[in-house]
Amino acid sequence: MKKLFLASLTITSFATYLMGIFLPAFRIRKLYFFKDDVTIVKSIWLLFEHGELFLSGVILIFSILFPLVKYGMLLIAIFHREKEKGARLANAVSALSKWAMLDVYVIALFVMTYKMGGGIIAIKVKTGTLFFTVSVLTSIAASKLFPKLLLEKKRLDSGVK
Repeated sequence: MKKLFLASLTITSFATYLMGIFLPAFRIRKLYFFKDDVTIVKSIWLLFEHGELFLSGVILIFSILFPLVKYGMLLIAIFHREKEKGARLANAVSALSKWAMLDVYVIALFVMTYKMGGGIIAIKVKTGTLFFTVSVLTSIAASKLFPKLLLEKKRLDSGVK
């Protein structure tokens, strides 16, 4: 039952992650006339186009690649039949989880970059940011619950109460 809850939490987290990166994260208004809804994926491309290769790369790695690897490893570990391999994957997921809050920092850094434009540019947070934040929080919860599930499973298998 706990395994099902953990799998459901992980899948919910992954679904909100996908919505978070593809739905508008914020609306940028320039000169009070021009509006542009920006997704996390689009922000990576925009930064790349404007020569901000470092910031574009950081967002790509920590907001797209790390989470995808983490979700994949977590789902494999949840359904893996061999306890030792599952435990190794759980440790790797735990290590990746320490980087999860960097996603939030990267978005804050990106918004601050545009806010530096003064009164010419205004930023409004949109639903993509909410979904992305929920995905980060539920991902952290799933990553923290997984090692506890493994320990409980080992204890039950060994007959210790």
